[in-house]
Amino acid sequence: MARSGNDLERGHGVGKARGLAPRTVRFAGCFLSPRFVQANSGVTGPGVRAPVASVIVGTEKRQRQDQRRQEKVKEIEAVVVKKAKAKTRNRILMYAIPGLVVLAAVLFWPRGNDDDRVLTATDSGVPDSVAVVTTVPALPSAIAKKPEISIPAGDPPKTLQVKDLVVGTGATAVKGSTLRVNYVGKSWSTKEEFDSSWQRGSTYTVQDLGSGGVIAGWGEGLIGIKQGGRRQLTIPADKAYGSDGSGEKIKPGETLVFVIDAVEVLPPTAG
Repeated sequence: MARSGNDLERGHGVGKARGLAPRTVRFAGCFLSPRFVQANSGVTGPGVRAPVASVIVGTEKRQRQDQRRQEKVKEIEAVVVKKAKAKTRNRILMYAIPGLVVLAAVLFWPRGNDDDRVLTATDSGVPDSVAVVTTVPALPSAIAKKPEISIPAGDPPKTLQVKDLVVGTGATAVKGSTLRVNYVGKSWSTKEEFDSSWQRGSTYTVQDLGSGGVIAGWGEGLIGIKQGGRRQLTIPADKAYGSDGSGEKIKPGETLVFVIDAVEVLPPTAG
């Protein structure tokens, strides 16, 4: 005896049942009776396969769309991250390069300051005939330590005064010689030190002595000093900075007192 659709639904439901009625149809891997499909799909009429198929197809389509959207989002995120990294790198370079330039300028720019100007003949800065030497050679024991300058009371002398404190044993400086020297300078009126190569830890190289590259008191007073010697120069204003002075440290009309060590004396260059 054949079973009706109602018997199948009551006795076996959905699935593999024994003796399925001819009206039961196989769809999407399951055995569904038309009446079951009709009752659950909300669509009336016999043979309701289309609604179930459309639901499955629609679900798969949405999954594919969601997957594409996620992939698109990942692509956009990758682009944004790449642009952000490039922007950060460019910003770092924008600030780093000028900083490196400034650092290089500080490290390698030739030294020059107000202290350098006390040896020059004018206030225009250190001329080519005066150069800073950063390496101090080995010094004889007699001039190995910074000297002390004692300035007497009373009025300063009116003329250049030259006094050898230590007589050197090396080459003698003549007009045109090149000298490498250490020095200390004090003002007569204040008795205060205004300049010292010892403080900077570097010697001065004076080229072409007597050519006017340094103040006249140096150009005249260092003629005859021997390498390894120490000489004191008392220089009146007319052979130093005259009535103009030099900066805040050297007043107008000031007499200067230097103690100068001849670390090295080289003969004049030919030509």
